[in-house]
Amino acid sequence: MEEFLTVLGLAIGAVTIAALLWSTARPDRRIWPPQSYGRWTPIFVWVPTFALFGIIVVLGLIQWDEAGLPVWLRYGVGGPTIALANLAVW
Repeated sequence: MEEFLTVLGLAIGAVTIAALLWSTARPDRRIWPPQSYGRWTPIFVWVPTFALFGIIVVLGLIQWDEAGLPVWLRYGVGGPTIALANLAVW
């Protein structure tokens, strides 16, 4: 199951990066952002996005503490890094 989720997540990520690269190289025939919005557009955008986020969460839970990082590094450095990254995004 873990291998399947990893491959699926990598495939979704690869397709997303390919679409972005295509759209950058060929703006006249871009994929993202869509040139027009139809009823299928949200499905092609949001289903892979939420699937990838779900895969990341599930793999994170499955592989919890496999890296063997000390608690101070995981929470002392990781927590503030996530908070600062979210502040920068928002």
